[in-house]
Amino acid sequence: VWFFIERIIFYKKINIKNVKYDWVEAYNFSTIEWICMPSTSNKWCEIYKFENNGYLVHQADEQEESMSVLMLISNPLDNFLNIDKEMKMIQSKIQSSPNRERFKINYSFYTQPQDLLQVINTFKPNILHFSGHGAEDGSLILISNKEDAIKFSVEKLKLVINCFPNIHLVLLNSCYSSKIAQDIADICGFCIGMNDPISDDGAITFASHFYSSLGFGNSLSDSFNQGLTSLTIEDLYSDKPQIFQKQGCDAQSFYITK
Repeated sequence: VWFFIERIIFYKKINIKNVKYDWVEAYNFSTIEWICMPSTSNKWCEIYKFENNGYLVHQADEQEESMSVLMLISNPLDNFLNIDKEMKMIQSKIQSSPNRERFKINYSFYTQPQDLLQVINTFKPNILHFSGHGAEDGSLILISNKEDAIKFSVEKLKLVINCFPNIHLVLLNSCYSSKIAQDIADICGFCIGMNDPISDDGAITFASHFYSSLGFGNSLSDSFNQGLTSLTIEDLYSDKPQIFQKQGCDAQSFYITK
């Protein structure tokens, strides 16, 4: 059974039966358990450490492998976004879905341009989710070394995405991001962007129901449409989000979990 990491304690390497593991000790609710990655594999395992210093190692079968989501969070402007609510709603919806154990969500707070390669290398996401502000030309707003707002252009974002073939979907939950979404989709396969300014409530409602639908095993296309429907139900603007795909890719036949 896979679980979400709520708090990382420390990181180290250790050997068990001559197999090298990279370890992270983490709190899982009220207990302390271990997860690890064998140095020779890209599959995460659950590790249980007993009082007699014995270990139980559980490695996922192929069909159990988790889908990694990395949320890049950048909120440098005076009109702060309700990022905490977005994170809570997405997590809640996924936890309520039957495939919740297949999702592994990680967060990068206070994201600066120089952080991107490092954090994506660390978490190896399949879905890259940006939550923050966007400029009218579609650029993302990140945080500079001087802690000011700084534009991060589509050209730079394309270079970053192109380094990571494990990214299949980019969700740009920021204003005007549809202007750059096709360029991003042409690299990774799929990209969701917003074609105009979108309210906090709209961005949160769409994203939470989108991930909920993915967690129920629906296709990328059907999950996108459920996100739109949730906006209509809440009397929000359902024409804001748009989905883009690379030539030869089909959102209707693309599944995160099934």
